[in-house]
Amino acid sequence: MPTRFYFPLDETAAVSPTVSAEWEHQNVVRRRLLATPDSSTLTTTAYTPDAADHGVDNDAHHRQYVSDQVAAQNVSGTFKLQLQGLEAHANNNQFLTVKIFAVSSDGTTIKETLFAITRDATEFTTSLLNRGMTGSLSAADASATAGSGWTSGFHGPDLA
Repeated sequence: MPTRFYFPLDETAAVSPTVSAEWEHQNVVRRRLLATPDSSTLTTTAYTPDAADHGVDNDAHHRQYVSDQVAAQNVSGTFKLQLQGLEAHANNNQFLTVKIFAVSSDGTTIKETLFAITRDATEFTTSLLNRGMTGSLSAADASATAGSGWTSGFHGPDLA
């Protein structure tokens, strides 16, 4: 059976993996991925990388979600991601962008990329929209996923 994760508003992650240089703007908010929903309500959380509208084509890291430690294993299959988001101004040109990777149990070493940084093809609008992404996960070496955590970042929309 697939594992479902939930994105809480304020649960602190046990480790803090470094945000990779692929993200030109880096917000270092880290939250723990939950395997069961918590009691938090749906909330909009804004991130404006330059404290103003940003018209340059960059990837802005909004949040990083980190799972609890998992046992060493081969990783393969499909992931599905759903979230709500919007852009504050129609000229912001914001898209959902995701990267998923395995890290060491202390979070200091990226062990393997499971899904390379990928930008969705559909721009957010100024109205709150449900946005999804599906992709294939794979790890070539089971030992590379020992004590791993899953993380993902989003390209700058206000997330709900």
